Amino acid sequence: MTHPHDLCVWMREFGFLAADEEPTSVPPSLETLAYGSYFIRSVMREPICHQVITLNLMAEGMARDMFATINPQLAERGLPPKGYWKVHEKADMKHQILGLDLIPDHEPASLAGRRYARIAWEVASLARQALDSWGWIPPELRQKLPLPHDLKA
Repeated sequence: MTHPHDLCVWMREFGFLAADEEPTSVPPSLETLAYGSYFIRSVMREPICHQVITLNLMAEGMARDMFATINPQLAERGLPPKGYWKVHEKADMKHQILGLDLIPDHEPASLAGRRYARIAWEVASLARQALDSWGWIPPELRQKLPLPHDLKA
């Protein structure tokens, strides 16, 4: 079984998908497409440090935080986390630290340190935009995120 299959089984069990419905019946938002495209570009075109920050530190870290927060909430609402949900809560913590030995340390204020911060900002910003789109929050009501040059090192 695969992650997508486990998620579909869970969604069908609790009525989020009809028995014959596919998850692709709901088109992704443009923000979701941008988020996914960023990951594909990172893997295809960016150096290993960009990939590790993007995929391991940020994406896996945010996923781990999300599943650790959501799983108890799902259980309280009679939607017990199992399969896909339980696997992610544990696996994402391990995935988050993979590859850290492949990227050098840098001082936050150095050129490379600021580049690392910009990469993290890009991922966090795209994730925030995707999550807001899933909640149908209109763009004009979305929280404005600081720009990379406004972040403190």
